Amino acid sequence: MFRLFGTAIGIFVVGISTYWGALDFMRLTDANQQLAQSAFELSDREFQYLLSREKTHRINVGFEGTWILMGIGIILLSNQNPR
Repeated sequence: MFRLFGTAIGIFVVGISTYWGALDFMRLTDANQQLAQSAFELSDREFQYLLSREKTHRINVGFEGTWILMGIGIILLSNQNPR
């Protein structure tokens, strides 16, 4: 029973984290493109705002990757043979 429950939770965590990680990655590429295109045309305040958006998405993508790894760990640990 625990194996099925743990595997289901792990698959759920991996699926949700992959979905949100992909969304944040798309937003990260958009923020990078916008930052690269208008870096020399913006005031310092606008540039710092775009830079903070880019950093926010970068951090989110990293943490979603961490959740994906934890979900994989849940799946692997729930399918271990007890000793």
